[in-house]
Amino acid sequence: MSEFDRIDLVIDQGVARITFDHAAKRNAFDAPMLAALVAALERVAGSAEARVAVLAGRGGFSAGADFDALTQGGDFTPCMVELDRAFTRAVAALKNLPQPVIGGLQGACMGGALQLALACDFCLAADDLAIGIPAVKLGIVYPLASLAELEKRIGAPAAKLFLMRAEPVDATEAFRLGLVERVVPAQGFETALAELARTLAGQPPNTLRAYKRVIDALGAGHRGQAEEARDQAYASGEMAEKLAAVRAKRAKATGRNSA
Repeated sequence: MSEFDRIDLVIDQGVARITFDHAAKRNAFDAPMLAALVAALERVAGSAEARVAVLAGRGGFSAGADFDALTQGGDFTPCMVELDRAFTRAVAALKNLPQPVIGGLQGACMGGALQLALACDFCLAADDLAIGIPAVKLGIVYPLASLAELEKRIGAPAAKLFLMRAEPVDATEAFRLGLVERVVPAQGFETALAELARTLAGQPPNTLRAYKRVIDALGAGHRGQAEEARDQAYASGEMAEKLAAVRAKRAKATGRNSA
């Protein structure tokens, strides 16, 4: 049994795999499950072993918010407020994770689950993906930070149509809109996801983290923070180490002394 409520965390060979594990509800979230996700992310953030994180779901990504948790009792507003806050905390934990995060989207990625996907650094999708936000049908308006991220990704007109039409799109359309960065056949999805994670985990860790910080900072207009992240990567010694190794290899190949 996982130590995190309906969240499975495995860190192996530099890859932290965070898996939603609540098949009875198609990995739908209530507030305690989102709190468990935040706790798992905090574990990853503090791990010296984890170089990259993968966010995925067992049997599909997630159906979004747990409708039963949202509608328990007679007053729906407090339940909605609590769930909104829980999703907001989870989104913040994902975006603030120092390691790059790959969203592994397969099957359903609906409603609040898309908030989590948008907080990943990039998403790999299976071609069986159905992704959408049906909130308008229930009179629900999502947290503004997640809506701002959606607008930044796909543009204002596309975001309005996506939200107002409230119908899921397939993987091909999600790629066209910019919601996912790559689509692979569902049959080979897990292999492709693992290969991408291993590739990233094999890169110099400080430089890998620096690229995440630099791009995020530049996107937010914080050039000073981007320069700081780049300088810290150089100060880690990874560049000197890697360049020295290449020089030594080239010298050996040509028979020259590397000194």
